[in-house]
Amino acid sequence: AKQVLMEGMAKFPANSRIIEGLISLYTDPENPVGDPQELQEMVDGALAKDPNNKDLWNGRAIMFNSMKNYDEAIENFTMAADAAEMFDNVVDMNKNRTYVGQMYQAKGADAFNSEDYATAIAVFSKGYEADPRNTDMALNLAESYFKSDMYQEGMKICTKISQLNAEKFGEAIAA
Repeated sequence: AKQVLMEGMAKFPANSRIIEGLISLYTDPENPVGDPQELQEMVDGALAKDPNNKDLWNGRAIMFNSMKNYDEAIENFTMAADAAEMFDNVVDMNKNRTYVGQMYQAKGADAFNSEDYATAIAVFSKGYEADPRNTDMALNLAESYFKSDMYQEGMKICTKISQLNAEKFGEAIAA
């Protein structure tokens, strides 16, 4: 499949769907066909020609996520969300904003697992702001506050979660 897509790129260098196919192959978590950095120049060239292409921004974000470069992934998922919003595509806008939250969650988890709770709070706070319905992130933020002896702040987050949907999230709060 990689070879077919590369041949397609040679014939149709402006075809963003081919680039998206390559990104998918290169970032496949179970069987990647290469280093996603190899595609960066190609993706950047396509974005220079079509800077409002939400799918290319999304693909570029996926590339950075696969390399665990969360800051770049956050920036690119944000660009994808902004491009989707520009074209009134609410579904893709919300999907990419959710991904922004997930990147903050992954980045915050690294800090939390290293017991760097101040950094975890800063990162989880940004992620919670980006995706306030992400209860996992909110609970991680609350736990970071608790680990930092900032109980009032942690309880404020827990209260917000419980107000979202008491039936669905009540058990998580009680645990």
